[in-house]
Amino acid sequence: MTFDQKYDLPVGPAGDTLPSHGGPQSNHGDGGVALAARYQTAAEYAYEQIKRMIIQGELVPDERINQDQLAERLQLSRLPLRTALERLEAEGFVILLPHRGALVCPLSLEEFDEIQELRLTLEQIAVRHAVPRLRDDDLDQLEGLIEKAEAAMRNGDLDGLMMLNRSFHFSIYRAAARPILLGMIDNLWDRHERYRRIFLGEMDRAAVAVAEHREILALLRARNAEAAARFLERHYHPTAVAIRAELLKDNGEGGGSGEHHTKTERSQRSGLGAAHTRRISGV
Repeated sequence: MTFDQKYDLPVGPAGDTLPSHGGPQSNHGDGGVALAARYQTAAEYAYEQIKRMIIQGELVPDERINQDQLAERLQLSRLPLRTALERLEAEGFVILLPHRGALVCPLSLEEFDEIQELRLTLEQIAVRHAVPRLRDDDLDQLEGLIEKAEAAMRNGDLDGLMMLNRSFHFSIYRAAARPILLGMIDNLWDRHERYRRIFLGEMDRAAVAVAEHREILALLRARNAEAAARFLERHYHPTAVAIRAELLKDNGEGGGSGEHHTKTERSQRSGLGAAHTRRISGV
């Protein structure tokens, strides 16, 4: 499944256990994205919805997931929910504890540094493979994504801006025609997104980031693969520094593994506001 499909919430035939239109899941802060449940399987639907809740901060780090409440909210049985949680555990989003249920994975400086290092390395590889394969109409589509991002920024549309940002980058990486590489990058982006939403303000660096997309596009049009790959480090560096600074504050002086934000603090930082009053909690 591509990024655009995933975040546009694709539709397909509904199974017997999938909720119908207008169920309670449509009232839980989906950012304007319709949560029409017409997936191939109930487990796929549960996986996408729980992952969305974690990435967007509705389920916060260290939070116990009340599976009964979550099953009721998604109008699913426990079996597809359990299948989804097992998949999310394999991807690094939840921890399944014997006889204790599921917890949202905590955040840590060590994990963030590893994600950032791997993400940059793999994306630079993808850019080097993609540049020779990008066609002029591909580059024109990237131009269109930048224009849409500029409009989203003017309108203060954070969710739209973040989706367009990701779509811009993945439109480049898909051109590399390396599906295993793309899957690895996709997982790292999702895990990185949790840190961005919790530790950065709603529109931090937006104007600079969009302007840098124009610089990346210019390098792609010039077919300068190496310069475009190197530019990614400059593009990501300020955000990485800001997130690391916040993690160091949480950990206390000298870093290491210390206390994280409380749930309330994390909810406030994520910019999701009232959505957090509705999150699924086992406490």
